Amino acid sequence: MAGNFFDPTIPAGPDPWGEDPPPPAGEDVYGNVVSLKGEPVEKKEVPPALWQSAGGWAEVDIPKRPWIVPGYIMRGSVTVLAGAGSAGKSSLVKGWMIAAAFGLTYGRFRIPTPLKVLSYNTEDDLDEERRRISATCRQFDRSPTEIPETMQIIGPDQIGTLITRDPVSGYCVPTRAMVEIEAILEAFRPDILILDPLVELHNAEENDNTGLRAVVAYFRSLAQRFQMGVVILHHTRKGATTPGDPDAVRGASAVVGAARVVFTVCPMSEEEAGKCGVDVRQRRLYFRLDGAKQNYAPLDGAEWFKRVPHLLDNEEEVAAAEPWVPPSPWDGMTWQIIDEIIAAVEAGPGKGEFYAAAKQSKRWLGRVIMEAALRSEGQATQIIKSWLESGVLVQSNYPSPSANGKDTSCVHADQAKLAEMRRDGGSQ
Repeated sequence: MAGNFFDPTIPAGPDPWGEDPPPPAGEDVYGNVVSLKGEPVEKKEVPPALWQSAGGWAEVDIPKRPWIVPGYIMRGSVTVLAGAGSAGKSSLVKGWMIAAAFGLTYGRFRIPTPLKVLSYNTEDDLDEERRRISATCRQFDRSPTEIPETMQIIGPDQIGTLITRDPVSGYCVPTRAMVEIEAILEAFRPDILILDPLVELHNAEENDNTGLRAVVAYFRSLAQRFQMGVVILHHTRKGATTPGDPDAVRGASAVVGAARVVFTVCPMSEEEAGKCGVDVRQRRLYFRLDGAKQNYAPLDGAEWFKRVPHLLDNEEEVAAAEPWVPPSPWDGMTWQIIDEIIAAVEAGPGKGEFYAAAKQSKRWLGRVIMEAALRSEGQATQIIKSWLESGVLVQSNYPSPSANGKDTSCVHADQAKLAEMRRDGGSQ
């Protein structure tokens, strides 16, 4: 057509009902580099779309999973660490970094040999990174001057976005910062790359599954290309988070689906503080790590950490996350204490007459345990529950003098079970 559709005297321009606009510079689905007009600039050989296996195999020939840190980080894969703001995930990953660089054990995070680590943080500047890493070094009895060159930290001078995704074409295009990081990866070849946080790394809509899948897939392709593990810090949804719940991870579910390993980081709840004997006013110092690609982990299955302040040489106090094991309600429970509790239980109707539940009652057995064994209410509840389950305590109804002769469900000790427990040397 020589001219405009409506006026032939006007030079022809783009047809608004014509073809879709060309994609920006980037890669097409086959990996070909394309120009702004969508024309191939560099032709690549199209890889096969499928793999194929025929017949059987010997199990001994199956390669082991390429774990860098067993259970935490796998080579060629993405690990997502999700938690609310100030939940403890940044402090935790600093511990991972130092442990990896020195080849040290950090709770259940066990390093077989020192590793090369590269960390990219968009939220903290270099001075803040050094403060927090210095505090983390203290718990390992190391000085920041000892940190090997196999651990490197980088960050943006301005905007930290690494991936821009065109909403029309769907192409993911690396920013200048991402190009520089890839150059560092090529030269440094780390075992672990840490990116913090996900929301600052891209411009895709957070609830768009297609967009987030493409973004995480880009980082997964980096992991595969450089044969490293990528750890991405992410946020959880607003509101209470159930530890180990994959649905708690904020935004599109594709983030969980595209990652190999997913963890949640949650602060200690009031109920957990009671069970652990922690002052409820101090519970924010404690947090738990749970796997989110498995069923909910119970209290004794979680990995716990405590924020501990360290005084740096610049006279500034900075906290670091240290592995912490919740105290058992049975710690220090001697037979003398147990005999005192059982004697109160067996004092007889109208004297003993204790209830297993009804915490609001003065006759709740937990009050005896709390006083005799110096336990918290939560720990006393755990002890009663354990003794009921093992049969050491038995609930039965009898006319209660304090209840005007009405039948009341109270506890008494099964002496045979008690003797069995004493013989086995336990208290649970």
